[in-house]
Amino acid sequence: MSALAFEVEQALLLGAFNPQSLVRVEVDNLDPDTFEYVSDSVVERGCYRNAIVIGEMIGADAVVFGAAYSECFGLAIEHAWIKLVDGSYCDPTYQSLEGGIGGFEYYKLIEIPIDEYVAESLRIFGGTKPRIINMHDLRINIKYRRMFQFDMLKKLTELRAKNESIA
Repeated sequence: MSALAFEVEQALLLGAFNPQSLVRVEVDNLDPDTFEYVSDSVVERGCYRNAIVIGEMIGADAVVFGAAYSECFGLAIEHAWIKLVDGSYCDPTYQSLEGGIGGFEYYKLIEIPIDEYVAESLRIFGGTKPRIINMHDLRINIKYRRMFQFDMLKKLTELRAKNESIA
C-alpha cells in the first residue's frame, strides 16, 4: 500500500467518528487468573466476537465499541473491548497478542450493556437469532448514526492538498 493510500485509509477511519462522541479511556489487562480462564476462547482478530463472548463468560458490564490507536505504528483501528462491573476496561483480544495492550490508546464511542446486547442485536438485525454487532452495523443504524460523521469529501480534499504541497 502506498503512503498516500495508507494516509487516506487512516483519515477515512478517524474521520468516520464524530470527535464529540469519542472519550479517551484507560484499558488494562484482565488479571492473570481470569485471562487464563478465557484465553482459549479468544479468537485472533475477532474483537467484536471476543467482546461479547468473553464479556458474558466473566460477567462483564458492557461491550465497548471505538478505536484503538497504536502510537508505535501510527495506526487507528476500529475495535471492541469490555467494560467490567467495577467500571474498568480490558481488552482480551489485544491482551492475547504477544505484545499485549501496551502502546495503544483507546477511544470509546459506544457502550452496550451485556444484558441488553441480545435485544440490541435483534433490534438492529431483526429476526429471532442474535448476531455479533460490529462497527458497520452501528454506523448504518439510525440510533447510533449521530456518533459518526460522513464528511469524507472534505477529508479527501484536505489530503489531496497536503499531498500536492509535499510534491
